[in-house]
Amino acid sequence: MSAASGSFTVFAYGSLAYERVLMALLQRVPATAPARLHGFSRHGLEARAYPAITRAAGGQFVDGLLLQELSAQELDLLDFFEDDEYNREELSVSVLEGAGSQSKELPEGGTDTVSALVYVWNDDPVSLKKLQGPWLPEEVFLPQIEEYVRMCTECRDEYFRSFEGD
Repeated sequence: MSAASGSFTVFAYGSLAYERVLMALLQRVPATAPARLHGFSRHGLEARAYPAITRAAGGQFVDGLLLQELSAQELDLLDFFEDDEYNREELSVSVLEGAGSQSKELPEGGTDTVSALVYVWNDDPVSLKKLQGPWLPEEVFLPQIEEYVRMCTECRDEYFRSFEGD
C-alpha cells in the first residue's frame, strides 16, 4: 500500500501504542489521543508478540490510541511494517476523554467520532486459525520489548534501503 500526500490518523491498538516502538519505527512519537473502536475484538496471535483485531458483535470494542498527523511517508512505513495478513481500513473511531481505565466516551453531539486508518486482521480461513484468546501485553509483548524494538529498527532500515538506487 502506498499513501498519497497529506496528514493521516491511525488507530493503534497493540505494539504501535507503545512509545518505544513508535520511536524505533518513526523516530518520533506523534500526537496521540485515547480512542475506542466499536464492533471489534482484540486477539493474541499464535507465536507472535503483537495482536490482531477482528470484527465482533454484541457491543465489543477495542481501546487504543489515535496516532495523529502522520505524514504520507510515515503511513507508507507503517504499511511496510504491518504483516500481509492485515488490511488497512478507514473506520469511525470514538475519541475518549481521560486515559486507561478512567477513559470515557465524549458526550454525544461533540467531536466524539473521527475517521482513522486501522490495520484489521484479514478473514481468510488460514489467517483466522492463528487467532488466540485475548492479547495480554504484560505476558507476550512486554517481556520481549527489547527484541521487538530492535526488529522495528531493522524494519525501518530495510524500508529506507528499499529506496536506495532510485
